[in-house]
Amino acid sequence: YLLCDFVIGDLFLNLHEQKIRDRCIKEGLNFVGKFLSKCEDLKLMSELEKQLYKRKGKPGNPMSARTEKIARAKETRRLKSELQELLKLEKLKADNEGVVDDDDLEEDDREREKQILKAK
Repeated sequence: YLLCDFVIGDLFLNLHEQKIRDRCIKEGLNFVGKFLSKCEDLKLMSELEKQLYKRKGKPGNPMSARTEKIARAKETRRLKSELQELLKLEKLKADNEGVVDDDDLEEDDREREKQILKAK
């Protein structure tokens, strides 16, 4: 449900019909904006991402832009690493136990964490 606005916005932004291109861009940006607002409300954004979102993507001074870019790259690497670790644990558990029980709360927590990492 969380990603619906993002997916719809992405579809609008990827339409290339020249007659309706302006309207598609406006609609796409509107849906992406809704998605970002939901992410902010659900506290899925880091402080750096919130600052960038509130600036509407406009660059600050060159030094802070460079620092932000480096921080985002580190955060992306960290999130990918965490996601890979969760996927590895999931695969190990499935290999060791066979079919995973749907009532397992620990597994639900890992699945929730995995989906949050994917959203970030």
